[in-house]
Amino acid sequence: MADEIQSPDSQLVHVMLMLAGGHQSEIALPSADTPFLRELFAALLRRSYNQPGGQLFKIPVDNGSAAMYVPSDSIVGVATVPPMQVSSTGLIVKYLLKTELPSTYNLGAQYEQIDNFLPQEEYQRLLNYVLAKESEFVDSTTVGQVDNYRRSKLIYNAGIISETVVNRIKDVMPSVLGKLGLSPFSIAGIDSQLTASNDGDYYKIHDDNGSETTAMRQLTFVYYFYREPKAFYEGNLRIYDNKIEQDIWKRGDSYKMVEPRNNSIVFFYSGYEHEVLPVVCPSGAFADSRFTLNGWIRREN
Repeated sequence: MADEIQSPDSQLVHVMLMLAGGHQSEIALPSADTPFLRELFAALLRRSYNQPGGQLFKIPVDNGSAAMYVPSDSIVGVATVPPMQVSSTGLIVKYLLKTELPSTYNLGAQYEQIDNFLPQEEYQRLLNYVLAKESEFVDSTTVGQVDNYRRSKLIYNAGIISETVVNRIKDVMPSVLGKLGLSPFSIAGIDSQLTASNDGDYYKIHDDNGSETTAMRQLTFVYYFYREPKAFYEGNLRIYDNKIEQDIWKRGDSYKMVEPRNNSIVFFYSGYEHEVLPVVCPSGAFADSRFTLNGWIRREN
């Protein structure tokens, strides 16, 4: 389961317009805070409340080389990645915010990294396990199934092998929550997956609790482990300093950088946007990958 300022697609929002007659149109916007997106949602709200105020939308086609003109009454739905939440006043909030915001968010994204997280024998057991399971790793996907947004190999159900890490996580939770500005909470569940990142693998900017199915994720963790001597470099975790600006929870321009140190674990609030920078692994061998057991701690409603 996050230092340069603003990557080229750092706030990209993918929009699918559903039009009358079963037609669809896909566009990409530079951020969630664009007037065009606000106007789209405002038009939908007016329609849902049977209010007047129709307008004509200019929809870019073929990367802006052409345009399609659509009356607002023809727009019957809008799908976005990441998801949006719209209030009765038309305010767009990027996250569902069903979790507690860290009390320290105004200081920037806080994270806690713990070295030597597992005893040596448990670390070695986990490493031996993934090396023996190479054939069971599958290509990674995202919740929104967006192409070219994530590249790595996964085992989605780590099973009993993850129990050692999860039990250790429960032991350190009280201390971690305090350092991250979060209150104690009842745990509804802990989900995890094994990830192998090799040459050129990455995960673009995303959050971990911005959809209906993930909204109760309070805490993200990433446990790093790999074979020594280390055969890859880069692959750092970049966590952005989210902030509240004009009532919108959005990404800031600054960030924190986390190095994937062997047998260490990092914790951070799941609502902070983050990314995995591309891994460089000259050998390309699976055994030389940057391995993680990453996951999310869900709070009870």
